[in-house]
Amino acid sequence: TGISQTLPRAQRESACLVMDWDECSKTSWAREWLADQLTGRPFAFPVQTDEISGDATASFFAVEVSGDCQVSCKKGARIPIFELSVEADWKVELKVAKAVVEAKGRFLIPEFSSEDDPQVTVINDSNFPEYTSEGFRELARHLQKEVEVQVWPEVQRLLQVDFVEALKAS
Repeated sequence: TGISQTLPRAQRESACLVMDWDECSKTSWAREWLADQLTGRPFAFPVQTDEISGDATASFFAVEVSGDCQVSCKKGARIPIFELSVEADWKVELKVAKAVVEAKGRFLIPEFSSEDDPQVTVINDSNFPEYTSEGFRELARHLQKEVEVQVWPEVQRLLQVDFVEALKAS
């Protein structure tokens, strides 16, 4: 635990400017921030097929974050250092006439670090109720593909840009 971790924010910032080196654990903060950002933000995107056009909304739940995160202060610079793993269930919904088509899955980001770009594995849930028509199944599979194409880049930006900026400012 670094000395600046016990200080109020204004003093932490000035301590970072005068100390040669200090480190603050941010693991709890990172877990909470990532879970809040993923679960608290709908990801809307357009859907266009030969039969349908509309706006779908993806949301995340059951977010699990593990690993370590810290901010180091070195000669006035705040340097984020982290190695995290993020897993989250997702659901996407598209209103079609009076019905709602829903697709589900899970994002697995086994290595998200300050050194490497996050790589994702998207697992699609292909369990549909027996009474689901083939047209709805096909549309649900299309929505699952669109999550990879349209939602993942937004999540990637959240991880690579928004998270790092918030971490530096924490």
